[in-house]
Amino acid sequence: MFAEPRQLSPGVGPSGEPAWSPDGKQIAYVGHAHQGEMGGGFDNKLWLLDVEVGATSVRCLNEGFKRSLGHQVGTDMREGVGDESPIWSLDGQSIYFTASDRGANYLFRLDLAKDAPTAGVAGNSYSHPEAGLPITRLSSGTPSLLSYSFGPGQQQLVYVGSNALSPNDLYLLNADGSGQRRLTEVNAPLLAEVQLSEPEEITLQRDGVTVQGWLLKPADFDASKQYPLILEIHGGPHSAYGMEYMHEFQLLAARGYVVLYSNPRGSQSYGEDFANAIRGDWGGVDYDDLMALVDAVVAQGYVDTARMGVTGGSYGGYMTNWIIGHTDRFKAAVTQRCISNLLSFWGTSDAGIFFGMYELPGHPWDDPTTLKWYLDHSPISYLKQMKTPTLIIHSEQDYRCMIEQAEQLFAGLKLRGVETQMVRFPNESHGLNRGGQPRHRIENLERIAGWFDTHL
Repeated sequence: MFAEPRQLSPGVGPSGEPAWSPDGKQIAYVGHAHQGEMGGGFDNKLWLLDVEVGATSVRCLNEGFKRSLGHQVGTDMREGVGDESPIWSLDGQSIYFTASDRGANYLFRLDLAKDAPTAGVAGNSYSHPEAGLPITRLSSGTPSLLSYSFGPGQQQLVYVGSNALSPNDLYLLNADGSGQRRLTEVNAPLLAEVQLSEPEEITLQRDGVTVQGWLLKPADFDASKQYPLILEIHGGPHSAYGMEYMHEFQLLAARGYVVLYSNPRGSQSYGEDFANAIRGDWGGVDYDDLMALVDAVVAQGYVDTARMGVTGGSYGGYMTNWIIGHTDRFKAAVTQRCISNLLSFWGTSDAGIFFGMYELPGHPWDDPTTLKWYLDHSPISYLKQMKTPTLIIHSEQDYRCMIEQAEQLFAGLKLRGVETQMVRFPNESHGLNRGGQPRHRIENLERIAGWFDTHL
């Protein structure tokens, strides 16, 4: 005889990463109160429920905390993050969680007592009257924190961290946020043999919001000289770039390129309004933000505007396709695991129906206006304007952006007489650049760099 399952959380929005309180009476979990996927443009909040009472007891603990829980910053040095469940303090009075803020991931502690002290390390306290509960940031900005685990008694924790100059290593941190120190340097022998570029932050004020980006410059950079530039665009669309090691970026900088990567509107780690600014408007304010950042870098005088390239993967591939259909300022493009046709994307992608319901303005067959939107916002609709030599890279087992997306673009560019190549990777998924076979990842990087070297 089996017991009947009982629903504990509300039915609106996702609920995940459950963590039982020490006394077994409560569950903290991560989710949001919107219909749709876990994360996306919605900020994941921290929720608490009473196990005995169930859904009617659910309350959000950090409503005023305008950042999404979990790790949002992308890198090509790992596939996935690991367990991101909240962790209770042993006395049941606090809950630890991770969240991304302005391109870096941090560890936070939420105290369930309203009068708990909020003295963090180096002024890291966050006060949120809307939530009524004190939240303290415990880890510092560098390195960006990934998975973590407490030691006995929760006096210390060990975490995996990364920064722009070093892939993942182990770090030690006291539970109050003090005493942060590095435990390993597993890549030191390799890093001693190469020159890395330290990112320089760039920010713009646009429409009342701050748009953040970073520049990697070649070794021995001389501002009096002219350099080719490559614009890198993240996927998601609600992912983010930031203080994580990106091998592709460092490789291109080492080959003499100025590399610009950024978080235009639509990106996570800046709040829900910022992330949701592109819902139903891909190619709108995101395109404007990206072009404004390029303009700002060009204005510094060291970029050769006749030698600029653009690349990105997934949504970044969509934006690469969108850009070459709306401007010819870039002389070479590499579109990776891209979207070219939103209409066929809806019916083939493992996320296409979700995107139609929550990311895009509805299903394409809802009405003629919605169908027109799908066509107007599909890069392939602007093939007649595309002139940029374009390399198309796609995996044959990519079920997020099916390979037909690349094939349509390739066929169209060929028929238009635009210089193009298509590289197909067998037995690889949507995560080729971060979780693919090593030989394929090397080939992928060589193809990207080789295309830019040839055309820029």
